Amino acid sequence: MDDMKRATIKQWIESILHPAIGAKPRRRIDQNENAFPTSQQKRKRDSTEESLTMPDFEPPKRLRPPDNDDASTPPLRNDVSIPPSTATASSRQRQRSSSPKRIKAGLKQASPAIKYLPSVMDPENDAAKELFSYLAHDDEPNPWQPGILEVAKLSEASSKCKVELRSEGSWVIQVAWPLLQLAVGELPLDCWSVQTETVDVRYQPKYTARDTFNRKLDLVVGLPIEKWARQYEAIAAVGIDGSAPSINQSMSHIDHPHTGDRLLGIGFEVKASDGNLDEAEVQLGVWMAGLVSWMWERRCGTPTPPPVIGCISIGDQLDFYIVYGVEGANGELDRVCVWGPLSDLSGRLGSHKSTCALIKTMRRVMQYTSGRYVDLLVHCIAGHTYGSM
Repeated sequence: MDDMKRATIKQWIESILHPAIGAKPRRRIDQNENAFPTSQQKRKRDSTEESLTMPDFEPPKRLRPPDNDDASTPPLRNDVSIPPSTATASSRQRQRSSSPKRIKAGLKQASPAIKYLPSVMDPENDAAKELFSYLAHDDEPNPWQPGILEVAKLSEASSKCKVELRSEGSWVIQVAWPLLQLAVGELPLDCWSVQTETVDVRYQPKYTARDTFNRKLDLVVGLPIEKWARQYEAIAAVGIDGSAPSINQSMSHIDHPHTGDRLLGIGFEVKASDGNLDEAEVQLGVWMAGLVSWMWERRCGTPTPPPVIGCISIGDQLDFYIVYGVEGANGELDRVCVWGPLSDLSGRLGSHKSTCALIKTMRRVMQYTSGRYVDLLVHCIAGHTYGSM
């Protein structure tokens, strides 16, 4: 080896043993040191490299919800369950149909259908027209007149409930109930509260939204058994379609031990002054449709059940409706028509004159119920059995 090569090797060895000033020595790994850097060392190295390579502009970071252990954030509840989103077109349609007006329109698709007819329309039913003519014309030689004191009390109670913005319960107790009692008078009828009694499922109109509304009324006028024993015996002796009587057959469409065993007539729905007419008409229509369905189920032969009267009072305004069934092609009940409100019969509780006129109209309703209505109903169900008793 010549002197030049020897000098080059010596210079290389010197550079390793004594590095130049400013040169960064190569780091050796001690035998006792872990070959993998610790997390603290790694974070320190990453921060150093980031400071050398990070550009001046930093893009926005995605926001992250705070940790659960943050003192300013309340703990998450585990008692709330959120159902999965399974809304379909049909379920959304049912949700939109929750308003009384939509439900009322949808009853046309029920079975039997419930059809609402305004007073200006022809009901195309002779019995309904005849009943309307009877209620609208008081041509008796000695017409019934309510007492002056009773009229004054009823007018005062109505005005008080209106001024004090009383609830529906007050209108029922202080106005509607005394009105019915005054109109009944000595007639063989009774008034019953049915606020907690619902229509039997057998006689409810069948349609998809039937559980989205109230199917109850406030008051009903019916026939007490002790005053109509002969009529009750005639109906009890005949089963459905003229068959043998059944122990489970009822005297009305109501699922209740008392009212279900009574013959019923007028249905009365009461609302406060801010009540919704569409909601009241839905309740009245469904309730009366159940009564008509019961009549048609119990009828024997071809006679058509008689029309029945329904009433709605919203505050001091009272409206009357005539409800009747229409036969289908197969001889069964096809639809129930609710004709009204009948403007010629409607009235308002207020002055002595208007209150007296309204009471007299209600009196004719009671006279029809205890007269022609009962006769037609019993003949329709019992037929020749009733005539021979």
